[in-house]
Amino acid sequence: MSQQAVSVPVDVHWNPRRRTRMAISFAPDGAVRVEAPPGTTIDEVHGLLNTHERWVRYRSRAAAENATYWYPAEYEDGAVLFLRGRPLVLRPSVNNTVELRDGELLAPPQQAKRAVWAWYSRQADAILKEAVELAAAALPWVKHVPPWRHRYMKSRWGSCSTSGRVSLNTHLVKLPAALIEYVILHELCHLRHMNHSPRFYDLLGTHLPAWKERRRELGHHTGLLSEPPP
Repeated sequence: MSQQAVSVPVDVHWNPRRRTRMAISFAPDGAVRVEAPPGTTIDEVHGLLNTHERWVRYRSRAAAENATYWYPAEYEDGAVLFLRGRPLVLRPSVNNTVELRDGELLAPPQQAKRAVWAWYSRQADAILKEAVELAAAALPWVKHVPPWRHRYMKSRWGSCSTSGRVSLNTHLVKLPAALIEYVILHELCHLRHMNHSPRFYDLLGTHLPAWKERRRELGHHTGLLSEPPP
């Protein structure tokens, strides 16, 4: 069902697997998709979008204007993927494993997307673990590595709960190390300031003076978040 809110196209889908919270994601053309629990009213959807109006406009515009890293339409021979900002050419493998070799990613032709997403998840186990540990060790208010996890998310690169648990988007492993560092540092600054106040940004700027440039660059990769799961 399509609706119009905050002056950008919005598709609303009622998802029975969602129990309480609505989720916002963005298509490559800038359209906004809202997944809502059954029984959610249009007024409630409009309320959510209007509450986050500036963020929705920014993310919608970024998705429409920046197509630096999009996902392939089909996970087939010759498709281009990324790891740490470097392109990888997808090639068929002769077995059921995924293997990185000389700029190519070998994956089984059958269920290639599922196999590649699982491979990215394994890469994130190691890459993001190392990045979190390095960032935490450099920050004086972080006395130990906080509890964290990674998962595929549709609308966020990262988040930090009030209990201090950090969540990171598995898609981050496709980006250059500088952008991974920015997202992690952003979330670790929330351990000190659970908001986006001037004090939060002062703290972020103290430890990463180029954070605005990195945030702008991160916006070029918004399209990754709209890829449907296998």
